[in-house]
Amino acid sequence: MIKFFVGQRVRIVGCANSQMSHHVGKEGRLLARSVRHIGSWYVDTAPVARNGKKCSWGENHLEPILPDGHRSGDYTLSELLDRCKQGEGVPA
Repeated sequence: MIKFFVGQRVRIVGCANSQMSHHVGKEGRLLARSVRHIGSWYVDTAPVARNGKKCSWGENHLEPILPDGHRSGDYTLSELLDRCKQGEGVPA
């Protein structure tokens, strides 16, 4: 499961309606969670829809952008801490 956070770089890969479709493909950073729509975020490069209303993006319409050489984690925090306690270190 992808976890989103403020400041994360994302790519907009879909939209809820045609008023927002011109933003699909843009990249930006998450500014804040939406206070009106659960599971939605405000993106700095796509602040308003064509009708001038503020728009937020559902997590199903966002894709995280990982820095070069990074990949999403295969381990939970507790698994990583357990490995450190056992002297195995953190997997690369």
